[in-house]
Amino acid sequence: MLPDLLDSMPVPAHGAVAIALLAGVVIWIFGKRLFRPMLVLAAAVFGAGVGLVAGAAIPHELSILWPVGIGASLGALASIVAYRLVMGLLLAVSLGLAAPLGFFAWAELTGLYADSPASDISDDDLLPHQLRNIGKEVDQELKRLLERSTQHTDDAEPAHVAPEWRQRLDDTVEFIAQTAADKWKDAPGRQKWMTLLLAAGGMVVGVLVGVLAPTAAASVVTSLSGSLIMLAGAYWLLMRSGLAVDGLLPGSAAAALAWWLGTAIIGLLIQSSLGRRKADKE
Repeated sequence: MLPDLLDSMPVPAHGAVAIALLAGVVIWIFGKRLFRPMLVLAAAVFGAGVGLVAGAAIPHELSILWPVGIGASLGALASIVAYRLVMGLLLAVSLGLAAPLGFFAWAELTGLYADSPASDISDDDLLPHQLRNIGKEVDQELKRLLERSTQHTDDAEPAHVAPEWRQRLDDTVEFIAQTAADKWKDAPGRQKWMTLLLAAGGMVVGVLVGVLAPTAAASVVTSLSGSLIMLAGAYWLLMRSGLAVDGLLPGSAAAALAWWLGTAIIGLLIQSSLGRRKADKE
């Protein structure tokens, strides 16, 4: 399924993936040094955009440079002031995903719960009564909206035919989501509970470390994100090349997750060693 999807993608998409691969390598190696300047720059650009829109709406004759400059300055200042909070949120998301995925992959590869039967964790076990009721109402509303959307789509005439690669992309995403759902459904209850506990623990630890040690948090976040971009880009291009590389690629979702986390740890060690070398020279 995936090779067919990649073969149907337009050529510019592969070029964009190659550029993303190079960016992932840079983030993976130098992310700790680049993250804060890039965050400030992004906030300044966003603030400048807001200032541009606000300046255009001001009826008075005023140079557009003033609102743009003020917006960029305020955006950069806000990113500097809120840097620790931003790092706490980013690290919470990163560890909240990496910790349970890493454990789930390790349990699958080692057969930790191979002898345990699959069991479900019901909503009654996970949510209090009030949240369960809210969840049911949300589900019912989503079903109504989906039914209305489907009915509207069936009644309307098709405006255009989606390209082949778009349909294959939708099928691939649906296949991946269904595979993940099946893996979770077939997992033993103890494995599910440990996965959920690690997700919650990763988020709590992420917030604390991100606020108290933002530099270390930046290293972890960029190692995880850079390795993910780098491996995904390399996997994409290797599959698209048509070379016989099946033996070099991970054969399962658990192995792919192990590759990701292992590469992230290597990136974390590289970033730490670069920081130590600079400290030693000083």
